[in-house]
Amino acid sequence: NDHASGGDGGGSGGGREQEERRRRVKLVVGLGNPGPEHAGSRHNIGFDALDAYRTFAEQAHGWSWQEEHTKTYSLWTAQRAHGHEKVMLLKPLSFMNVSGVALSNFLRQPQHVRLRRRTKHDLLVIADDIALPLGVLRVRKKGSHGGQNGLGNIIKCFDEHFARLRIGVGATTADDMPLLQEELRRPGYRTSYVLGKFSHEQQKFLSANNVLGRACEAIDTWLVKDMNKCMNVVNHPDAQPGPLT
Repeated sequence: NDHASGGDGGGSGGGREQEERRRRVKLVVGLGNPGPEHAGSRHNIGFDALDAYRTFAEQAHGWSWQEEHTKTYSLWTAQRAHGHEKVMLLKPLSFMNVSGVALSNFLRQPQHVRLRRRTKHDLLVIADDIALPLGVLRVRKKGSHGGQNGLGNIIKCFDEHFARLRIGVGATTADDMPLLQEELRRPGYRTSYVLGKFSHEQQKFLSANNVLGRACEAIDTWLVKDMNKCMNVVNHPDAQPGPLT
C-alpha cells in the first residue's frame, strides 16, 4: 500500500514518505538589482526569468502563487499540483553585490532551516553571464562565480555547491565575443555594460530565440525532473540560439 494517499495511516512508511514530500521545498532565486531604473538591464535578466516562470507555471501546471513582499525580498510560493512539494521563487531586493547576505538572512528564518541545510540539492540561482554570448544558457551543479558579483557573494556566504542557470548577456554572436572582451578591459566598462539596457537589436534577438521561454523550460526541468536531465537539455549544442535572419 505504498501509494496510499495519507489518510489516517499515521505510522506507516507511506505516511512518513508523504510527510517528507510535504516538507520538501525547492527554491529558485533570480538575481538582479531593485528599482525601476534597473528594469530591463542586462544584470536583471535573472529577475526577468523568474517573472516569466511564474506565468509559465500558472499556464503549464495551474499553480497559484502566494505572494510575500518585504523590504529585503519578494517571495512567491506554490504547492506543486502533482505532489506536496512546495516551490518558492525569491528575488533578493538588496543590491546584486550582497545577494548572498540577503539569501542567508532569508534562510535563517526558522521555517527555512531545513532548506538551508539542503542548498546543494534544492537551490537554483539564475544570473546573467557576460562571458557567454547573448541568449546562450548554461546549467551547472556547482562552480566559481566567473566574475558575477551576485554569485560571488552567495558562494562567500554558503559555498560553491549549488545549482546555477547562467543566461548569456555578452555579444550577439560568438565571433563578436573577443571584441567585447577587449572592451570589458577598459576601466568602468564592465559595470556600465551589465547595468545598461539591451539594445533594440538585442531585444529582437532575445525574443526571436525565445530565451526567456527556454529559461522557463530549464527551471521547470530542474523543479519537476532533476538536475542531470536539466543539464542534458539545456547544455546541448542544439538548444543554443541562432542568428537573426
